Amino acid sequence: MSSRLLSFSLAIVLVGLVGRSTGADEPRRVPSAPEGFHDDWKVKTLAEGVVFKKRYFDGPLFDSQQRICVLDVDLNHSKVSIRPLLISKPGHAERTSELAAKAGAIAAVNHWLYSSSRPRIMVDLLKIDGKVIHRQADWGTGATYAFGVTPKNKALIQRVPPDSTWPEVTQASVGYGLVLLDGALSNVYQQEKFNFGTAALFQGRRAPRTGVCITARNRVLFIAGDGRSSSAAGLSLEELGKLMLWLGGQDGVNLDGGGSTTMWIREKGQDRGHVVNQPSDGSERPVITAWGVFSQDAMEDKLQP
Repeated sequence: MSSRLLSFSLAIVLVGLVGRSTGADEPRRVPSAPEGFHDDWKVKTLAEGVVFKKRYFDGPLFDSQQRICVLDVDLNHSKVSIRPLLISKPGHAERTSELAAKAGAIAAVNHWLYSSSRPRIMVDLLKIDGKVIHRQADWGTGATYAFGVTPKNKALIQRVPPDSTWPEVTQASVGYGLVLLDGALSNVYQQEKFNFGTAALFQGRRAPRTGVCITARNRVLFIAGDGRSSSAAGLSLEELGKLMLWLGGQDGVNLDGGGSTTMWIREKGQDRGHVVNQPSDGSERPVITAWGVFSQDAMEDKLQP
């Protein structure tokens, strides 16, 4: 091959690379976790395979004060499971703690899955123990990312098309903003639409956040980041994605946020649970759905005399 032809071929390759799309679904790598990020977390084991972690960051995380709670759930453990929780009376709402306690969960986080108008009505995909409570709505932007669990306890985050029931999973709910995909930040949420508008409306704003991510080893991390207070600045969607990545997440979605953000746990040997974050409303905001964490060991211990 002549030198002139070789130069022309290389030029075409370079133009092709430069011209690659950098659209909203382009994954973006981020630096490793800040120094000391993994230190000083308060850790409690709720059951075998279920660990609660909490840390207050006084400045080193996103140049702000942050209060972060994490539920680390190992779905490889045969006696551990997760599933959505739903109110018992349609059109009403209950606190996350109430939904969790009634279901016998050892931990729970809130989730948004209802209309902004009253009465509260179901608007997006929800599936519990294989039963389809509601199909995925069509918000005019094609498929939406959802979080689910298969019959073999494999956690997934995948695109779900309108009117889908996601037959591969038995537990599922839609996510409100994909922030992490294949181990890299994703800003797909800039194009997503939901019943309350677009995720882009609040993408750059810091607020309390509830999210979920999946690690490469099938651990599920539920995250509650406080906000709207002098002691907790809150997280933008991009910051939520970075946090998930630094905690070991591969894929992650935003579940909810604002005054609804709540994480509840029930410790070993305790009959009653308690909220471990600080909801920005000053108390729990009632919701109609949540995600519950269950342990067969904890249930058996509770049944023993």
